[in-house]
Amino acid sequence: MWNLIVEKHMPPTRRIRYCCEELKEQGGRGRVKLTGVRWDESNNRSKNAGLVKIIGKPKTTQKKANEFGASYLVTKQSGLVMNNDNDATRRMVEHCYRTTSTMVNPIVDWTDDDVWQFLRYYGCRSNPLYECGEKRVGCIGCPMQGFKGMKKDLAKYPKYRDNYIRAFGKMLLTMDNITNWNTGLDVYKWWTGDDPNQLRLFNEEII
Repeated sequence: MWNLIVEKHMPPTRRIRYCCEELKEQGGRGRVKLTGVRWDESNNRSKNAGLVKIIGKPKTTQKKANEFGASYLVTKQSGLVMNNDNDATRRMVEHCYRTTSTMVNPIVDWTDDDVWQFLRYYGCRSNPLYECGEKRVGCIGCPMQGFKGMKKDLAKYPKYRDNYIRAFGKMLLTMDNITNWNTGLDVYKWWTGDDPNQLRLFNEEII
């Protein structure tokens, strides 16, 4: 993550989520990735997640899905979402997983109660953070949770806060003074919402 911040010349934001693309979505070619994504988790996931999601070149994947007769939807992220567990879907996954990023979400239609009942029935322990009162877990400092959640995370894990500040400082060294920031701490304050100009990234540019 720290290297990505320097390479991308900007912090990750709710609108510019290169970290998700690089670290979660694009990897794993040649493998089928199983996730715990569920529709109940968010409105966005209820619209863009499916039993199977294939991320590849849109025209190529759509053409192949049509050849197999697979029923699909196209998401905002240009992925193909398929919600049918049938022969056409399985053939599509078998064909695509070697060359695309293919995710299978086997509990996509489970509710929160379904998850907890399953864990209790089989005697599985959940992530300890749920026992601390957290409702969801994810990356420490993820911008998708909003400024309040980011600050809570980074106060709880100060070494991560320091690593972000250090990475932001290295990022500035690659940017030839084209921003209003002078230090990694300046970037950090903007990133976590403590800068009144938090919507401005490169001088007058609004993100």
